Amino acid sequence: MSYNGIPYPASYTNNRTFVITVKNVSMTNSRGTNVFCKLSSNPSRGTVLFVSKAPDEPKNISCQTQDIKTLTCVWSPGEKSNLSGVHSPKYTLYEWFSQKSSSCSRDSCIWSIERNQQIYNFTLTAENHLGKRAVNIVVDVTQRVHPLAPTDLVTNHLSATHVLLNWSLKANYTVLLLLCQIELHRSYRFLELRNTTIKGETSSSLYSVSLDQLQPYTNYTLRVQCMEASYLQRWSKWSEKLMIRMQEAVPTAALDIWREVNKVNDGRNVTLYWRHLPAFHANGNIVFYDVTWQRLDDISEPQSNTYPALPNSNSTQIIIGRQAYLISITARNAAGSSPPSEIRIPAIAENRIENIKEERIYGKDGGIYISWQPVPSAFHGYIVDWCNFPRSQHCDFQWKKFNSSINADVIKSSAFTPGVRYDFRIYGSKKDGEYLLEERTGYIKELASSVKTPVKIIKIEPDALTMTWDPHRKDESQRGFISGYYVYLKTSEGICDLKESAEHIPLGQSTVCRFSIPNPEEKSFTINQLRPNTKYEVAVVSVTGGGESAVEFSKADTSSDTRAVILVIVLSVIIFSIMALMLLIMGYWKRKWLKDLCYPDIPDPHKSRVLSLGVLKGNADSHVMTPSRCIVQNLETVNMQELEKLQVCEKLENGKDHQSDLSNGGLDRDIKTICCHLRDDVHSGTSPSHMEHARDVNPAYENLHEALYQPQPHTYLEFFNTNYCNTPEYKPQIEVPHKRFQFNDLHNSSIPLASMGYKTEADLIWSIVTSEDLPSFDDGAMSPTSLSSAAFLLKD
Repeated sequence: MSYNGIPYPASYTNNRTFVITVKNVSMTNSRGTNVFCKLSSNPSRGTVLFVSKAPDEPKNISCQTQDIKTLTCVWSPGEKSNLSGVHSPKYTLYEWFSQKSSSCSRDSCIWSIERNQQIYNFTLTAENHLGKRAVNIVVDVTQRVHPLAPTDLVTNHLSATHVLLNWSLKANYTVLLLLCQIELHRSYRFLELRNTTIKGETSSSLYSVSLDQLQPYTNYTLRVQCMEASYLQRWSKWSEKLMIRMQEAVPTAALDIWREVNKVNDGRNVTLYWRHLPAFHANGNIVFYDVTWQRLDDISEPQSNTYPALPNSNSTQIIIGRQAYLISITARNAAGSSPPSEIRIPAIAENRIENIKEERIYGKDGGIYISWQPVPSAFHGYIVDWCNFPRSQHCDFQWKKFNSSINADVIKSSAFTPGVRYDFRIYGSKKDGEYLLEERTGYIKELASSVKTPVKIIKIEPDALTMTWDPHRKDESQRGFISGYYVYLKTSEGICDLKESAEHIPLGQSTVCRFSIPNPEEKSFTINQLRPNTKYEVAVVSVTGGGESAVEFSKADTSSDTRAVILVIVLSVIIFSIMALMLLIMGYWKRKWLKDLCYPDIPDPHKSRVLSLGVLKGNADSHVMTPSRCIVQNLETVNMQELEKLQVCEKLENGKDHQSDLSNGGLDRDIKTICCHLRDDVHSGTSPSHMEHARDVNPAYENLHEALYQPQPHTYLEFFNTNYCNTPEYKPQIEVPHKRFQFNDLHNSSIPLASMGYKTEADLIWSIVTSEDLPSFDDGAMSPTSLSSAAFLLKD
């Protein structure tokens, strides 16, 4: 711690309590201002040096009066001094003309106004021990008036539209000209400000202002403020508010009326509607509605009725005949009745319009856009009516009128709700009444239908299913125009593979088929190309301008396709039948070719002359057949030894297998006889022609002939399948098996084959008896007849 640069001893700064007393020092700073310094000590804060100065000059001094009895002067004193008591600044107001002064507070001062003095010259002084400041102001009392707030407001009704407003000012303003302002609120809403200039009065006098052009039977709220009119210094405060109601007057406007006409028995029921008059036209409380009606062709006294005005009632009903009528309605309050409103109802025969079609309309600009075909030459105006609440019993019937130059409008109403259908009727006005011209229906905004479409599956086939549903009716559930339907098909696999599906769209976590039905009147649909024995789910949703209704799936399982199996069988039978028929037709057409190719004619052995030995009687050298263009395969001329013939006979005589077969009818004996002749011929060189004699002598030869010609086995048929000749005209009767008999096995036969393979009957017998297979008659390979036919060819 130090003072003037000289530090204090350290012993004084070690948190010890000490007191230093220094005389007050007055000095002048660099700006020439007197400064007062004071040094004080505090145990907790140490030594503090306080510096003060002379007071600031008062600024923005002004003086005003409200009652012209006292002046109130105010100013801005500047920074507050840190000196108090006898050292704080003092403020004094001095008036030079009266040589009077008055002590003031730090920022204001009150001066009494002398009755004969209007001008005041004031000097305001602020002073302390360090200095003094002073300012001057000249005040004209008449220019410094701030009037008091008006009080005691009252009104005096002169008429339904004119009142006299009175109030008081608790001061003597006779030397002033006042400007007063009246603020009017109608039905608690600001209406207007009205200004008026009046001469000041004494404090006991009333100020009056006349207010006209007010609305009858209307609530007003009033308040007043005033100011000095010559210098416009400052408004007084507002007075308290005054509420008044104007008196009733006769209604100034006719009712806006409309009607609905319905046929009943031989007459008509007419529902009359009217809109309540606004307050500025009603001019009072409407208590009755007077209705009169009269036939236009009747000059008698009209019928009338009076209906009390109820808060929520704006309609009544009357019964009229089939003729044209004139109806009049007036509204009545305590002051009188409104001008009459007239409406004409044409006769029934004249108010008939056919083929009126309902057309759709849509929302626009917060309302519903409606238009019609104008006919200005026929109608002088148009009326459009509708219900604000079509789903309620209280429909709140509304209407709007247009002149003949208008044919479209956006109908707006705070009651219009999205998803609600509104019906509109358009009438044309003539002198004799109004005629229905067109009808419209629409939504301010369409929404998706809130009703699910229940589906009924009426037919399920292996590859198709048919469903039906009930079309949406025109009721409160229909929240938009039904433009069509969507049919959804979902499989258990969650995929869609139908080619005829219009769209494949994702629904949830699977893909479904969607079919579009553009006809809103449609109520059935068939889905084809389904798979048999498969689980499906189907749903139908209605489509509006607001979207689709909720989806509700129904399960459907296709049955097994038994028809396909039957169809395959039937087709197979048909195809087989057609092929068989074609083969039959071809076989019949080519029957000769097929017969010659597959089954050539086989000669009857019983009719053959080969084995008939009687043939050789007449001509022993004649041949059985003469081959024509036939080449014999594997034939060579051999000479048969007589020894081989005898061996054959021995085999026949000793054969055990044939004993039973040859024993019947002495066949065995006959064979032995023949063999004996053969031996004799061999030894004696007898010609084979002796055989003819043996045949003629012994009838057993004929039995041998029959035994040799038995039915041929299967090998016989296979023989003919081999082409032995260049032409199909000749075939060997049977092919001699190579293992059992070959012509090559006959060694050095001395008997030549006559005519390249053809033998006489004697040679044939020798060929038979030389076969090693002849004794085996039970062998199924071939018959003796086949063996006996192996050495010659038969002619077709």
